[in-house]
Amino acid sequence: MDHWQRIFDNLSLPTTTTLYIGVGAGMGHYTELTEQNNQQYPCFLNNFPGSHLVVLIDPCMESNPKLCTYWEQQGDPLNLVNQTNWDNTTVSQCVGRYWTDGIKDEYPGSVVPKCRQYVNSRGTFFVINDCFYAELNRHMSQEQIEKVSESFSILCQLVTIALGKVVPSKIIYQDYTGTDTTFSYGNLIEVFGREAILPNVCFDVTQNDGGCFIEIRPDMIQLDESGNFVQEKYENLTKITNSPKYLQILKSRIDALTYPTVWNYIKLKECANFEQIFIDRVKNLALLYGQEFNPNSSHNVLMRQYFSLISTVIRDIVRSREIDDSFAEYLLANLENRTEFINTVSILKFE
Repeated sequence: MDHWQRIFDNLSLPTTTTLYIGVGAGMGHYTELTEQNNQQYPCFLNNFPGSHLVVLIDPCMESNPKLCTYWEQQGDPLNLVNQTNWDNTTVSQCVGRYWTDGIKDEYPGSVVPKCRQYVNSRGTFFVINDCFYAELNRHMSQEQIEKVSESFSILCQLVTIALGKVVPSKIIYQDYTGTDTTFSYGNLIEVFGREAILPNVCFDVTQNDGGCFIEIRPDMIQLDESGNFVQEKYENLTKITNSPKYLQILKSRIDALTYPTVWNYIKLKECANFEQIFIDRVKNLALLYGQEFNPNSSHNVLMRQYFSLISTVIRDIVRSREIDDSFAEYLLANLENRTEFINTVSILKFE
């Protein structure tokens, strides 16, 4: 049976309350395992009751995963219940290019396992030596691009299963490769709806723009009184002014607003054929505010969408600073006076 089918089956169980997916979670270069660096079983998972399903994906996953070391230290060692190996007929260029002789020599007989499945009293754990790409980038090969499509299909299947249960399972997806997964999260919202995804599926516990080496803390994930995710990154600024993350999120939104959103709007006013830049950033900003945005719309429709998005974001920024709406009107009136706009809106970044 394919390991993804086994993962689907485990997620379907009523007892599985939480799915954690760690991409790029290989820890072969870590000499010491700590609560702050444990990407394979992050300490915030201890806040979730019930049985856990953990899926770790990295082409360079170590031969003796730190996950095993962690559970030995906890006195609840993992038991290997299933293993499949890569062979010369199935190794893809996508994954094989990561395997130097040094890495392969770490494994018995230099045979790299494709998937190892472990169990203990806490749940079920899959360690997969493979690639998983949630986002496209311009440097990808054709094989990697196809892997993106495959990966998103897998994510959709996991979300479908998790949300379809009587009591939905929570999904936490963390990418440790430095990839910003906001766009793929937005794609899930488009497929399943904002009301279904935000409470039950969390991409990036830092609520930032991706990172390789993050300090992991028990309190990284916030839950409301119903046990649903609170994701401030996707809330209006006026709702999170008391949050420690407020300034960080405010600055990122001002940056995305100033460039490329307002920049594209100005250039499109000047020339309808202007090639929009960094369009994913604009789409992400629209996602945060539940705004309609289609970069392929007709010019008149696109201009209305841009202005609606810009107006919504500016008013939210200004109101979150408890400043009169006339300040927002001033900014809107000076969108095309770029120096004045940037200098004025930048004042709001600081206490």
